[in-house]
Amino acid sequence: MLPVNRLEHITTLLTVKKYVTVEELSQKLGVSGETIRRDMKTLEKKGVLKRTYGGAYLKGSTESDVSIQVRKNILLPQKEQIAVLCSQFIKPDDTIFLDSSTTSLEIAKCIVQLPITVITHSLVIINYLSDYSNIRVIALGGILDTVNMCFTGKTTLSELDNVYARKGFVSCRTLSERFGVMDSNEQIGQVRTAAIDHCFASYLVADHTKFSNTSLYKIADFERFDAIVTDKPINPYWTEFFANKNIPVYFPENARP
Repeated sequence: MLPVNRLEHITTLLTVKKYVTVEELSQKLGVSGETIRRDMKTLEKKGVLKRTYGGAYLKGSTESDVSIQVRKNILLPQKEQIAVLCSQFIKPDDTIFLDSSTTSLEIAKCIVQLPITVITHSLVIINYLSDYSNIRVIALGGILDTVNMCFTGKTTLSELDNVYARKGFVSCRTLSERFGVMDSNEQIGQVRTAAIDHCFASYLVADHTKFSNTSLYKIADFERFDAIVTDKPINPYWTEFFANKNIPVYFPENARP
């Protein structure tokens, strides 16, 4: 198969599946894994996909989310850095909200030694924290989203309406200077919006790839957050943008005291 045909085949398969592995494509196309990795690198430069360990996922999809099993390995070191910073805000006996993001999962891993209460709609976080008797988990039920492994819908929102947290950690799909904090999943976005209303202090957790992009649904205005936590220094435009709104931004080189 000619290289141009391989690229077309990979793009078509990605459009359908949202994620493909090197091994899968190697077998389907009858070429080496190294050839597939070169093809993926070419498509990444064209903005078609984003490479991750062992495969690639479709870049910029808003119609269908990438599985959490894939997302949890994407930018993992960056998410771990954000989680460590977020853990500094959490104190013993706090009640916190963690959303269904993979960054929130990393936050959960950082706080297992604390006696706290965690409110979450993430089945992954619920299962992970169930091994720790010092953590009281308030699980928000609802309709199970099997792609993101979290609960959403009217039941989730109704249960969330009855609880409040001292601190909330909310992620997003993109940050738009014009439209605010945004998501591509309406149901998850609704839970995040409601959670902000039920947290005394809210922290937006977002790695550097989410800045200056737009998604389908708005979660909240930036002013609804007490701080932004990210993985690296943001560009001067965003620094001035948040300074004008009096919203502090934390990253490893500018960690909270």
